Amino acid sequence: MCIKLQREVNKKKDMQTTSRWNTDILKQEDARLQFELLTEEEFENAVNSHEDTDTDSLWTEIKSCIQTAAEQVCGKHKTERKQQWMTVEILQKMEERRLCQKDNTEEGTKKYKELKQEIQKLCRHRKK
Repeated sequence: MCIKLQREVNKKKDMQTTSRWNTDILKQEDARLQFELLTEEEFENAVNSHEDTDTDSLWTEIKSCIQTAAEQVCGKHKTERKQQWMTVEILQKMEERRLCQKDNTEEGTKKYKELKQEIQKLCRHRKK
């Protein structure tokens, strides 16, 4: 059980790190002009080479033009995961709460409410 929860924590760490375009560079005048020029050039090349009237293919061409220009001018930066406070203990309590949720007896609902309050308390404490 502990190994399974540790895997979930590691999986969530991997999932939460994403890379995004570094758009702060576009606040500079020269970078913005370079981005506009590259986008226009790429778009003209794409329109001249594709004479399809299909909107889906046109959209994918526009999207790829913007992405290639953004790669060349902006680059990417990684964002850090947001939930650094999540621990194995909290995940174990969540799993236990999920199992108690299936129990429709009076005792099961009472245990579910207690676990819910305990999880909320732990989360609030860890977030600070």
